[in-house]
Amino acid sequence: MADEVQEKIPFLTYDEPSATGADLPATSRIRRPNWLLRAILIFLSSTCLISNAVWWASYRAMVRKPCTRPQLVSSPAIEAITYEARTLWRSIEPENAYAGDPRHDPTAAHDAKWRELVKPMAMKITPDELARLGEPSIAFKDGSGYLAEMAVFHELHCIKRIRRHFHLQFYYGNLTHSEDFMDREWRHMDHCLEYWREAAMCRGDPTLTTFVWNEGRPFSKVHSKHECVNWQQLYNFAESRMVDTSNLDIFSQLSGHDEGY
Repeated sequence: MADEVQEKIPFLTYDEPSATGADLPATSRIRRPNWLLRAILIFLSSTCLISNAVWWASYRAMVRKPCTRPQLVSSPAIEAITYEARTLWRSIEPENAYAGDPRHDPTAAHDAKWRELVKPMAMKITPDELARLGEPSIAFKDGSGYLAEMAVFHELHCIKRIRRHFHLQFYYGNLTHSEDFMDREWRHMDHCLEYWREAAMCRGDPTLTTFVWNEGRPFSKVHSKHECVNWQQLYNFAESRMVDTSNLDIFSQLSGHDEGY
């Protein structure tokens, strides 16, 4: 009888009673497939696969995302910042419109390029942007915002100014004979050089440049690949906020008084 029960066990479902009415032996109950355990294992495996796929997709998206800096200070221009790898060349090539001797190069074109480069130096920021900055500034009379400038354009202004300093007689003529003019000039140069020093130390560009032999001595190469701001994108943003400061009547005289300038 027991043998007949054992023969039928493999063909019985869990809710189908034995034809003999006999209870199934304990050994047969142990051999039953554990569908719950299988379901749990399948669920856990699927969850693991899905989570790994999501992590991999997130990682790939992060790798492909343009490099951004931490936002430790407030500036509306941060929204215009993206980074790109760019090879910078320090050699002076004939087609470089920003370099050369203005006494021999086409001065009008040369100066026009520099004027265009620093054109968006003065810009307008909103009251909310000024509040996030935490500094006072000169207000526009119409209440539309406040006067500000991006540091990069002040740096470029200083470079432009120092280039002119090499050719004082050409650009300023008889003014160079004035003691007051030369005193202001030298103080301006000190200001610009200090502005550059602080800017270079602030950025701390970690780009590596390799060396080559030149006349028996090691010289660093004039080109290297850097992590650079997309300049045109940033320039376009500054240009969209640019203001003309030649007419001082648009500013409120009751604002922007700060002894800490």
